[in-house]
Amino acid sequence: MSENTALEQAVRAALEVEARVGLPSHPLEVKAEGRVVSLAGLVERIAAKRLAVSVAAGVPGVREVIDRVGVEPAEAMGKDEVL
Repeated sequence: MSENTALEQAVRAALEVEARVGLPSHPLEVKAEGRVVSLAGLVERIAAKRLAVSVAAGVPGVREVIDRVGVEPAEAMGKDEVL
């Protein structure tokens, strides 16, 4: 197993343990390159986004977290409603 794969698995495991992140109903993509981890996907609340980044940063071996996590809007908007 490569170091990148091992780090990705460790971050995923840490995110799964923290229920407030909202997995598996809001899955996040985890990629590692060296000691830099990127998170991507959508979560339900801003608190879950911040927590996911914090949890990933706390995994041993992670030097930096690139945050590409978005927050789903509370209600769906039409194209004319988005500014």
